[in-house]
Amino acid sequence: MSTNNSNEKEVTWNPEHLKLALSGQEDLTGLNLRGTNLEEADLQGADLRGAQLQGVDLRGVNLQEANLQGADLRGANLLGADLRYANLQEADLYGTNLKEADLYGTNLQEANLQVAYLGGANLWGAKLQGAKLQGDDLRGANLNLADLRNTDLRGVSFKGVEGLSPGQLINAKNVHLASDLPFSLQDVILAKQLAAMEDGI
Repeated sequence: MSTNNSNEKEVTWNPEHLKLALSGQEDLTGLNLRGTNLEEADLQGADLRGAQLQGVDLRGVNLQEANLQGADLRGANLLGADLRYANLQEADLYGTNLKEADLYGTNLQEANLQVAYLGGANLWGAKLQGAKLQGDDLRGANLNLADLRNTDLRGVSFKGVEGLSPGQLINAKNVHLASDLPFSLQDVILAKQLAAMEDGI
């Protein structure tokens, strides 16, 4: 481990780091894990804030309740990963494979999910406020109770999604530029009008 100054550390992966992190003796904040194979690793509750995880193999990994705020996960493979209640706020997930990942209750506020693949993912109750979803493939994903306020939906494919209601899109951005919605844009407009009427009561 080397340090640039007292406030910033530059860490390169070695197996001992994981052991220490999970025993509570050391966190993984800012760790450089680029190109590492962590398939099916148990990282539940790990502190990975700001970690460098570009292109990392995270298939089937347990990241339940992990803190990945601001982490760089561009191009990572999270196929079937368990991310329930994880914190991915402001994380960079550009081009990430999240097929069939469990994102139940996950915090994805302000995250960059552009051109990510979320086919079959469970996004039940996920917090996606302000997230960038441009060009995402959400086919077959479960969006029940997902919070999509201020989320940019340009080029997003909603083909075969489950649990999505018009009311979830009334405060989303560029809904008209999304494709394969399970309802019409008129339904979204109507839901927005009804919400405005209820607020005025």
